[in-house]
Amino acid sequence: MFEDTAWNVPKAMSRLRRGDRTLKQIVLTNSRHIDSSLVKLIDCLLAHSNVVTRLLFADNQMTDETVIKVAQFMAASSTLQVLSLAYIKLSEASCLALAEALCANSSMQHLYLYYGKNVDQARFDAAFVRALRLNPDRPSGSILWVYARHAEHPYIKTAVDVFGRLKQAAVASGPPSMLFQLRQCDRTRTKTKIREICFFLKYKNVASGGNYYRSYAATQ
Repeated sequence: MFEDTAWNVPKAMSRLRRGDRTLKQIVLTNSRHIDSSLVKLIDCLLAHSNVVTRLLFADNQMTDETVIKVAQFMAASSTLQVLSLAYIKLSEASCLALAEALCANSSMQHLYLYYGKNVDQARFDAAFVRALRLNPDRPSGSILWVYARHAEHPYIKTAVDVFGRLKQAAVASGPPSMLFQLRQCDRTRTKTKIREICFFLKYKNVASGGNYYRSYAATQ
């Protein structure tokens, strides 16, 4: 039972390194992992990007450093179908990187996110609408659950599937031009752009009080 599942980091890395293609899901939900305990695992996933179909990382203490690497893995993978980052306060940089990854990834079916209060809703929506315009081939039944704090009860988190709304907005925007699509839907360019997001995040507070990155994100 559960032969296709790894429940901890060492076991997951061991099975990936020996090329165990029976490994289909890694479950680390509510394990209190921090970046340092996950970075090597995600590097291992990047090296074996077409094995795992489900990553359940909900309720861990991950920051942009790790989430942006997860986005790089998502962009490289043609097998990943489920990614849960629920109950992790994602920054705007992480959200933009995940949206950018969807420009290259067509296998994703269920994406669970929970972002912090500093994420601009309009930019979040625009980034995912853009991804759905550039890469509209989503499997039937796809969902994008976004967890947010209840307006009147901040300690209660509610979840809403916004995939339908964003997909509808993408369709209403019309298909991108062929030239634009060829330029944007390129795995190499997607990986480069995710690295750019990481670079600007790293230096966003230098000499600009955080506005440098915000200005960059607004242009994307």
